[in-house]
Amino acid sequence: MKSSSITVRKHHSQTEDGKVCRARSHRAHGGGGVALSKSREELEARVQKHTAQFTRANEALRQDAEQLSAIIATQHDIATAGHNFMAVMTLIAERAQKLTRARGAAIELIERDELVYRVGTGAASRHVGLRLAIASSLSGKCMQLNEVLRCDDTESDPRVNREACRKIGLRSMVVVPLYHNGGPVGVLKVLSTQANAFSERDAQALQLMAGLIGAAMSNAAESESRQELLAERTSAVAALEARARQQNAIAQLSQHALEGCGLAVLLEDAVAQIPRILDVEYCSVLELLPDGKELFLRAGTGWKEGCVGHAKLVAGRESPAGFTLSSSSPVIIEDLRTETRFRKPRLLLDHGVVSAVAVIIHGRSKPYGVRIWNGGAGFLASASAKSGLGLRIMQYRAEMIGATLKIVSANGKGTTVACTLNR
Repeated sequence: MKSSSITVRKHHSQTEDGKVCRARSHRAHGGGGVALSKSREELEARVQKHTAQFTRANEALRQDAEQLSAIIATQHDIATAGHNFMAVMTLIAERAQKLTRARGAAIELIERDELVYRVGTGAASRHVGLRLAIASSLSGKCMQLNEVLRCDDTESDPRVNREACRKIGLRSMVVVPLYHNGGPVGVLKVLSTQANAFSERDAQALQLMAGLIGAAMSNAAESESRQELLAERTSAVAALEARARQQNAIAQLSQHALEGCGLAVLLEDAVAQIPRILDVEYCSVLELLPDGKELFLRAGTGWKEGCVGHAKLVAGRESPAGFTLSSSSPVIIEDLRTETRFRKPRLLLDHGVVSAVAVIIHGRSKPYGVRIWNGGAGFLASASAKSGLGLRIMQYRAEMIGATLKIVSANGKGTTVACTLNR
């Protein structure tokens, strides 16, 4: 009996111990589940955080790539845009506005102590010509400091001219200095009507665009220099060709005169050649009639039918021809419409003549000779006497008949050649 009783108690004790162990085991498993749940939440939070960071980084890389592609495309477009500097600047301003999602863009260039809006796009287009003082504007400070400056809010930024910003509706902006040949020339600006519209990435992109403007300025200056050089050479060649034609015509007229051809033939030859070598519409020879009161249109080119051989002009000082007769030098009429030295002849008005030049051909009562004048580039007679074939021929012919050849010329003031035979 005792033995049995003891056995029962022991069994009961083992059963209780099992319950205790199971309870402990249950509590242990329950605590592990809570810890595992917390670890999972922390891991998910870290994953979400890193994912967001990677997403932002990828977005930044995408935006950088887009900006770089846009700048490269702009550089290509500039290269194919030719040498029109204003067109190139407009292209860069348009791309800068698009690149930074701005409301407008402007290129301001220096004029004395001011910066002038030379190019404007978007909201800035209506302000082209606007002038800003360098000393009191953010653009001026940007240029003086040689730094990219960003204004997030013009209402609170002490560096800006608040009134000028309000005038054009400007709330935030980025300005980048422009340099050419080592010196400041202006700024590139993007602007917005909203505060805090631009980032540091926008400022960096604008710096690259500003570099394109500097390169465009260099290309434009080089192109302009080449064009000026080409124009100078073209002008010099044209002047030489014109001088050669003039000398050849003078030599031909002198040859005809010395050959003793009739006066009528000589005059017709002269009035035919002079318009060609001087590039003018009209030429005439007026003969002073014996009464000294009128001039007769003896020969001419370009005049309406019926004028040559019939028209007469007053010989007094109130007419251009009469004024020339009383002068000892050629008379130049720069603009007949404003001329005050004499009256305006009906013959000239009817033909629409605006400018003219008149010279005297001396008659028999005075030394006889021929005088030809042109209003071209002129030349140095001392140099041309050695190199000009036409003048040397004239000099030789004049010496043959005992005549005197006189050349009066100046650079830019034309030439007068007089061959005089004293009888």
